[in-house]
Amino acid sequence: MSKTPLVSIIFVYYNTPRELIESLNSIKEAVRGYVCEVIIINNNSSVRVPAKAIKTLVTRFISNKTNVGYGRALNQGAKMARGKYLLLSNPDIIFQKGAISLMIKKLEENPAIGIIGPQFLDSKRRIRKVGADMPFLPQAIFPLSSLNNIFPRNIYSRRYYLNDFDGRKEMEVPVLCGACMMISKFFFNKVKGFDERFFMYFEEADICYRVTKAGFKILYYPYSKVIHFVGRSSDDKKWIEKTFEKSRYEFFKKYHGWLIGTIGESIIRLLNLPAKLL
Repeated sequence: MSKTPLVSIIFVYYNTPRELIESLNSIKEAVRGYVCEVIIINNNSSVRVPAKAIKTLVTRFISNKTNVGYGRALNQGAKMARGKYLLLSNPDIIFQKGAISLMIKKLEENPAIGIIGPQFLDSKRRIRKVGADMPFLPQAIFPLSSLNNIFPRNIYSRRYYLNDFDGRKEMEVPVLCGACMMISKFFFNKVKGFDERFFMYFEEADICYRVTKAGFKILYYPYSKVIHFVGRSSDDKKWIEKTFEKSRYEFFKKYHGWLIGTIGESIIRLLNLPAKLL
């Protein structure tokens, strides 16, 4: 009988076959002796999940008939996960040596941590800034509109984009990058997982806020390192922009109500309109 996994690694797959193979190949050295399981959610990708991927570490596989969105797909994986911890990851993540085991150890030693995220590196091994402040109105109008280009040093954008972020230091942050984060299944269930009204984008801000409100910390942990190849799953910029705007609007409505949310979203779209016409 196979051992019960300590961590369930959940991938949402969409048109990234090569990246998925590379990510799966990096797990063995990253998990370092801990028992894990791998769950892949195929979100109606037009490119099939490579057979080689399914034959390696994958223990469970779900194939959706439609693209149900990132958060909803992760919820599907979490429901069937057997691990104490859930590692929620994009397939375009390459785990560095010990990356997963270090996060597990940190969570085991610190029960006050709700969500933990690694240091992100680009393809040239340079540290990428990950994390942000909460996108609440009215402050979010500055960093999420063209006002940020006109007044780049404004206090709201500096705070939102964590301009004082030092990627070499462990620190608590309001929001971690949703491309790779670990959370205990207990906390995940306690906050009822991802809010499925967010098809993609802003779902990480929402769950980080709910975990924080439940009394737990959101921790950036640079001793765990991953390489992130950004934006490999879709080249449709118009679709990405529309999806981002819709999720942003849903976030505003959820936390500020329909009226204030609509006003805030309308202001941002009007401010961004001239940039789209250029």
